[in-house]
Amino acid sequence: MLSNKPHEDLYHQIRPVVERLGFRTVHISSRHSSDGIQVYIVIQKPGGVTIDDCTEVSRTLLPRLEVELDREDIALEVSSPGINRTIKHVDEFFALTGAGLKVLPVDADEWIHGTLEDSDDAGIEILTETDRIRIEYARIRKAQLED
Repeated sequence: MLSNKPHEDLYHQIRPVVERLGFRTVHISSRHSSDGIQVYIVIQKPGGVTIDDCTEVSRTLLPRLEVELDREDIALEVSSPGINRTIKHVDEFFALTGAGLKVLPVDADEWIHGTLEDSDDAGIEILTETDRIRIEYARIRKAQLED
């Protein structure tokens, strides 16, 4: 089932910086380890994300994270969503508008394939080859990006 709250504090610190660089924040996660803090960020932009894009975001964010978190032991990984990425948080739909998507509703055995046309606080709209379908988040068993 999808979550509504990614790492809230970190998300609100990082998202504006990523947006100023021309990207959308798809996912953020972090975890503490014996070596410090590991932060994982997935970014998206129309036309796709390159290695140079990931490097630019990483170089911009790392010093800010070190100041915000008051730590220097931060390992930062920035990547693109990748093909067939499973969508884990409701907020990801907002960043993926226009992307190819497949959704498995809780009350169906077959995937719905189409383009993510819109998303709001309650659900998403997918444009299939024949229809425009609205699916509430509570009815989504699983959702993945498609190429």
